[in-house]
Amino acid sequence: MPRSAAAALAVADPGSEDRPPRPRLGWIAGAVGVVTLGAVTLAHPSATRIHTWPWAAIGFGLWILPLVVLSIGAARCPFWRLPARPFLAGLIVLAVGTLAAALVSPFASASLPRVWPTLGGVALLLWLYHSWSVPIESRKPIHDHVARLIAGGATALTLVCLLGWSGASWPLPWSARNDIPFGHSTYTAGAMVALLPWVALQAWTHRGFRRLAWLAAVAAMVLVLASTSSRGGVLGLAVAATFATLAVLLFSHASRRQKISVLSGLIALAALVVATNPRLRELVMNREWGESASESNTQRSAMIAAGLKLGAERPVLGWGSGTVPLAYPRVRASLDAGVENVLQLHSTPVQVWATHGAVGLAALLLLTAGFAASRRRAPRDSGVTAAAASLIGYAAMALTDHQMDVPLIAATVVAGAAFLLASSPPAIALHPTRGMRLAGVASLAIVAGVPLTATWRDLQARAYYDDALSAFETGHEAAALTALDHATRATPHDPFFDHLAAATQIKAASGASNPEQGTRRIRDSITRLERSLATGAHLEFAHFNLGWLYLGTGEAALATRHFRAAAALVPDKGGVYFGLGLALRATGAQVDAVRAFALEWVNDPLSFTSPVWEIDEFAPLIPEIRKETLRLLHTLPASSPPAPHLAAWLSWWWQPDSAASPPPPAGWNAESRAFVAAWPLMQTRTPLPPETPRGLWTTLYEAWQTSAPAAAFTTAAGGDAAFAAALARRAGRHPTDFPAFLVRGTAGDAPLVRVLQRTRPGYGVLALHPEGPPLQDAYVVQENRVATQFAAALFPRKGWLPGRFLLALLPGNSR
Repeated sequence: MPRSAAAALAVADPGSEDRPPRPRLGWIAGAVGVVTLGAVTLAHPSATRIHTWPWAAIGFGLWILPLVVLSIGAARCPFWRLPARPFLAGLIVLAVGTLAAALVSPFASASLPRVWPTLGGVALLLWLYHSWSVPIESRKPIHDHVARLIAGGATALTLVCLLGWSGASWPLPWSARNDIPFGHSTYTAGAMVALLPWVALQAWTHRGFRRLAWLAAVAAMVLVLASTSSRGGVLGLAVAATFATLAVLLFSHASRRQKISVLSGLIALAALVVATNPRLRELVMNREWGESASESNTQRSAMIAAGLKLGAERPVLGWGSGTVPLAYPRVRASLDAGVENVLQLHSTPVQVWATHGAVGLAALLLLTAGFAASRRRAPRDSGVTAAAASLIGYAAMALTDHQMDVPLIAATVVAGAAFLLASSPPAIALHPTRGMRLAGVASLAIVAGVPLTATWRDLQARAYYDDALSAFETGHEAAALTALDHATRATPHDPFFDHLAAATQIKAASGASNPEQGTRRIRDSITRLERSLATGAHLEFAHFNLGWLYLGTGEAALATRHFRAAAALVPDKGGVYFGLGLALRATGAQVDAVRAFALEWVNDPLSFTSPVWEIDEFAPLIPEIRKETLRLLHTLPASSPPAPHLAAWLSWWWQPDSAASPPPPAGWNAESRAFVAAWPLMQTRTPLPPETPRGLWTTLYEAWQTSAPAAAFTTAAGGDAAFAAALARRAGRHPTDFPAFLVRGTAGDAPLVRVLQRTRPGYGVLALHPEGPPLQDAYVVQENRVATQFAAALFPRKGWLPGRFLLALLPGNSR
């Protein structure tokens, strides 16, 4: 590390400016911290990899390093500088409230290892503030060194982002959102928003070639931000750029020409960012959000509602750090939207309310008040403006996301706050006595010591999990299961290891060499899943799979209980009502079984095309299920606009003999409306005009209506020869009747049937164990490939109906 950077990171004490610089605690800790921060940031995908072994231990060391340095400094330094009282009070409330929330949380064992980003961030801010708030004659050189260090790191990160995303190729891959190096594009956008003002500061303060170089770095950062397609990133950049521009126009001594250039640059930047963001571009051109953006908006509204409900259940201290994925399922069923494998809140204020309650919000208010007061007292120079722009811009983005558990982003925000606070005269000069220093160190040791045991056990479990993954890779299943058992014993509050072991046993049972061995594996899975329910976390996975396992063992009453519990947690789970119907039918509750089957069709309208309904055992039930499905759709409130259209659409699909008549207005998306508009042409085998919106159903129709469908079906089937041959046979059965070709069942043609077991690729990330095989459900799904591959977009997606309506229609809840 250069001597200038070391000076910027060193802990200063009175009179140190008169002594030559020499290695000491601050220099060493700063060097170790910067190198470690770079390592954990560039280990793609770093936002999730930090939860794996050994990165979790390295990350823990990075968080606890400021606490160690602060403790040693408090014991040795005779003089300590502290920020203004409102800000200092906010830090204290935040640290104490975070620890208290974790201690009293229903998920305390899981929350305590997650307090370190907050405690470490508070300690880092106090350390940096004391280091940088030196006497005024020494302040500017140190602050300049700090600003250059941050800008240099930001430039290096930008190059990594660009090269990792583009692969150094041309043209740039705009269809792929840039997630380098964090693993998620929103994190990349957040880092750019927080860091870009520091690079712009260098471009503003330098001249000649250096200015051009820094301007190129600014342009590269804007390019990276555009490559993420993050609307929150655009919001943050707009706020930061507007703030900086107003500061230049109102308070700087720049010339009129410079001010005009800055204003012109802001306008050009706004136009460029909007033009390169697909969702914003669509909004500007069409005056409304597109389908993808609207869906995202709906999901984020549901997340906000979930956060508000969670905070209202525990309004004083919240649920504790890191507990949102564990507590979210409690309120999910009452939301109007949401994604099954996304249990996040995507808003920092809402996250604070849910995890730290009113105490956390009070801390935020105190910190904001202290920040505003320091901004007024700070000199109006370019460095202060850059720090404030970074903080304000990222605060705007934080309204749409929560990223403060990512080390680089947390460190950037903390450094910006310390820089701004240290630009004002020291607010509090503390001269502690020996007793006060010892008391302070003891307090810090107690605060840090309380969660250390939980963290140690958490790290142990992650090490065992890493052993299990190594055993899986080498084919040593027994060793892997043993390692998972060790991990469960280390962290009995974490059900993930039992769930992975159970999923492994379920998969192995299907390939067991004899029935007895398969039964033993199934029983072991049941034991593990039942045991995991005691944790109170991630319950839906256990309930859903227990339902299918008990159904397979002939214990229908137990299966019914678990299917109902799974539906209560995730009402739009695919297959849960089908399983419930099978269980109810096995207990003799025929009417309730029909209701459950109908609910499966209502929840996932495409599920009625499954080949399972072609089995003779279900054929007598189909008229009753159809009738019940239509009845349920007609009982839904007017606030569910697709319901009446869906009822008419299903009636048309179920009657292929009369399907030559036009289908009813679909009305729920652009593709279904295009299908209705093109129907008169399809009745007469007329080619579709070029302006017809392209969809998979158009590919199927064009292959069917050609004179040589065999080759066309090969293309439509993506090169799957068996599937293409089955489509050709189907076309031979319906050479002039496209309605029948589209809507008929599989007729026992095996290549038209897909049999699969769905996996849960997002579960490991939610459980903070992102690596390893995705967990697989016991539910065996059968799909009609014609419907699922070519006509899925013509139906509302699974979960189109809010879960509270589905739960109200459960058998036994309503008639």
